[in-house]
Amino acid sequence: MITVNVTGVNNRRYESFSIHKNFICHYSPYFNAAFNGSFIEGETQSLDMEANPRVFSVFVNWIYSQKLEEEDIEDLDSDAQFQLWILADRLLVPKLQNATMRLLLLNKRRPSLKRGTLQYVYENTTKGSPLRTRLVEHYTSRGSFTKPRDYENWPSEMLADMVRVLGQSLPQTGDSLSARNTKLEDYFVSEEIPGRNSQ
Repeated sequence: MITVNVTGVNNRRYESFSIHKNFICHYSPYFNAAFNGSFIEGETQSLDMEANPRVFSVFVNWIYSQKLEEEDIEDLDSDAQFQLWILADRLLVPKLQNATMRLLLLNKRRPSLKRGTLQYVYENTTKGSPLRTRLVEHYTSRGSFTKPRDYENWPSEMLADMVRVLGQSLPQTGDSLSARNTKLEDYFVSEEIPGRNSQ
């Protein structure tokens, strides 16, 4: 067993997770390098990291079951779902990224995101990220963009992305995948992990 101590962002409080080493190292190259490499974590079999403990808990459940459980999904608000995608990206777990993106795309409710989440997404993703694409498409959809908002406090990169999307032809029927002739898979990342056979 290994221990991961998860501290919430800007929070001294932490939660400790005891996880079977074989599971976490198999599904996450990040943890495999940490616990089987020459880092101090390889000696102590313990690692400290900053993340939302509730989101990390969903990650732990996922590595054991390979699916997002219904109770986990119900407990995650839109902000936490975006955090889960970023955590999976950080931990090099593309299958979880894609499972999370499927959740974001098929959710019938429109995401209601805190302003800090917009900044968090842009600080923790790169240009062309599927998560950025989804976020921009949400906010440039016909129903969302017409609402008054405090745009001067939004990430400048996001505003530039929104202008680019608005400059292209948009469908008149809102934010549906079918209206854009878009498939779920268009938002997925490759699940190939260099140096490892497909699972």
